[in-house]
Amino acid sequence: MFNSDCTGCVAGYNFLINEFYTGSSGWSMPGSSQHTAGTDMLLYEGNVGAQSAADNFHGTHNFITEFRNYWTGTQVKCWISGSYPTATFGTCNNDRLAVMLRAYSRFYNFVGNVLGTQGINTTYMNNSSEDATIYSIGNGNTESGVTVPNDPQVAATLFRWGNYDVVNASNRFLASEVPTGIGTYANPVPASQVLPSSFYLSTRPSWWRSMPWPAIGPDVTGGSGTGLGGHVYSNPAQDCYLNVMHGPADGTGSVLTFNADTCYAGATAPAPPAPPTNLIITVQ
Repeated sequence: MFNSDCTGCVAGYNFLINEFYTGSSGWSMPGSSQHTAGTDMLLYEGNVGAQSAADNFHGTHNFITEFRNYWTGTQVKCWISGSYPTATFGTCNNDRLAVMLRAYSRFYNFVGNVLGTQGINTTYMNNSSEDATIYSIGNGNTESGVTVPNDPQVAATLFRWGNYDVVNASNRFLASEVPTGIGTYANPVPASQVLPSSFYLSTRPSWWRSMPWPAIGPDVTGGSGTGLGGHVYSNPAQDCYLNVMHGPADGTGSVLTFNADTCYAGATAPAPPAPPTNLIITVQ
């Protein structure tokens, strides 16, 4: 998702599986990768996929918000060899991350997400191996003789609030993960742990299926998945894939036929937000 430039865009309630990549055997490909310049002020909400990533060779990325997503930290199976659709798939063994924010990906907000897979993502932050961890933050990289250095400002400007991960097995409402001390765009520690159901939908949408609304977050209970604290239900796209299209749980096999009318009967697009009012321009 958003493997190109986009400003002020929303990626909402997608389901990603078998994120096919043949560059490295066993590589767990991100479900979303900010991979170019001109990527800022995005909202990711309610998505389910392996990883949210931001690289460092194709431009900076800033002011991006992740809300109520489930980033699993790995795929069920990864490409080993061969060509699609007869490729061989097997155990994922590298790039198993829930979140990777490389150098110059600053002022990110992670709120109310669920992160990782129990037994796979075994450390909270590991900035050296970029594998088997929840977060990898601020790493540089070298390609074709060009080096981008590590960037400590990625961590310094990162706002995290109310995320659940399989390593700590708790909802993390921690003042230490709020960037209160930075000089520009500092965040005060939120006074409340109550989160809205959505950052862009005013009510439960008509295309929502039978799962609870919201389906993911620290305030969600009774969901499934080992080690997830009951904080995750499938989103509508995932429910459609598994229960309407009857897609395999590991995402392998032939291409399936998608019918939006079957998956989202009575679907209507959400109304756009109201235009702002009472704006004041101050000239200094």
